[in-house]
Amino acid sequence: MQIVFQVGAPDLPDQAESVLSPATALDEPSSGGGQGARTESEPPNGPTLKCRDNITFSEEFLIREFDRRERERGHIVAGFIVNDLLPRLGGYEPLEAKHILRRLQVRGVVVTRKVPSPRNPDRDTTLVQLNRDHPDVRRVLGNGKPDDGFFEPVPIRGEPASVTLIRDRR
Repeated sequence: MQIVFQVGAPDLPDQAESVLSPATALDEPSSGGGQGARTESEPPNGPTLKCRDNITFSEEFLIREFDRRERERGHIVAGFIVNDLLPRLGGYEPLEAKHILRRLQVRGVVVTRKVPSPRNPDRDTTLVQLNRDHPDVRRVLGNGKPDDGFFEPVPIRGEPASVTLIRDRR
């Protein structure tokens, strides 16, 4: 599937059915060789996002990038994605980046929630989080469990050390 964003496209309303607007051109892959068939140039690892200057990167890349940033900071601010991350990674204008984020949200790849801003409690900040139960996210990240950094014990021969310590103390 290829997603192409037009420059100067109107902002998306909050209704989910409006996401498939003229601003997004969808090319769904199909098993037949018809109009929706996957082209040779399209990568097999999922939908691609194409921006100006013919820079193309996959949705898989975004999922991995969001996962990495969530593990580093615990949350991602929507304004950072729209105003900094996507413009830096793909050369998107903020409006185009907003469309990409909205598209991921409607598909269920990411979920958003509003929290009071730490700097200005009168305003809300929108946080973006990967939906780790989504099939695409599970496919990209493996088993769908976040890497929480915990050590998994390595099995060794013999009895557990705790049993040995208790026996020696008696």
